[in-house]
Amino acid sequence: MKKTFLVILLLTGFVARSQNDSVYQSFFGNDSTRWTVSIEYGADAYPLNYDFRTIGDTVIDSVAYKKVVGLEFNCPQRHQIIYCFMRENRETGQLWIRNSFGVEYLVCDMSLSVGDTFISTFLYYNIAGELDTFVVEEIVYRDGRKHIQLWGPDQVFDEGIGSVYMFDACDFEYYNRSEILCVYKDGTHVYQNPYHSRCRNYRYGETSSPTIEKITVYPNPCENVLQITNIPVPPKIVYATDVAGHRFTLPTDGFSVHTSGLASGWYELTIITPGKTYSSSFLKL
Repeated sequence: MKKTFLVILLLTGFVARSQNDSVYQSFFGNDSTRWTVSIEYGADAYPLNYDFRTIGDTVIDSVAYKKVVGLEFNCPQRHQIIYCFMRENRETGQLWIRNSFGVEYLVCDMSLSVGDTFISTFLYYNIAGELDTFVVEEIVYRDGRKHIQLWGPDQVFDEGIGSVYMFDACDFEYYNRSEILCVYKDGTHVYQNPYHSRCRNYRYGETSSPTIEKITVYPNPCENVLQITNIPVPPKIVYATDVAGHRFTLPTDGFSVHTSGLASGWYELTIITPGKTYSSSFLKL
């Protein structure tokens, strides 16, 4: 009888542990979650530092969400307050963000496998004017978490963290690009963006940006290929923004940027390398 009870107990423990292993780490702390986020307002503006925090729970259309508010880090009265709502599925490792317009976006999916695709429903357009589709290139397990490598070195889904650009799914039409720098859960620093050494990009009162630099690209005007020669390392992401505000990711080959799929017109060019962002403008013939 004792042996039977012991076997049942061991089997029960094994099942419970297996079920627990199938649940992904939460994107939220038990009591609080905080994200420090760099936001670019326009191609020529240096980034602002926003502080996003969970401020409680709410229910919208019978769905439970975390309420999230973002304030400018150094001078919250200067810029807009950004509101959004988040929810997760621990079994699939999925995270959704609903913006204040009532539109919800899937911003992270930890259930993906190598070769699976993820359609970026909120972030980038490709040169055909369609939302980008990213393919899972690699999956690694590090520090007890699953990391999904999509296109580009910083297009990563991190278990329990999300994706660095996920706050673009908030009221994204008011700004150009956001990037998570640090994440805190219950007051503990749990994530540091590997391309940034600090949890904010600049000090309030600085008169110039330490992270964005204007450069020249050639030939300008161009037909099919732009060349970048005055940056130290090849870019990891390049995107062009047209006069209407539409953003298009551009394929690169070293220091060459392919523009053949763009329509004719003026574009602002954003060139992102590890630790620094550059900007330029060009005319596509």
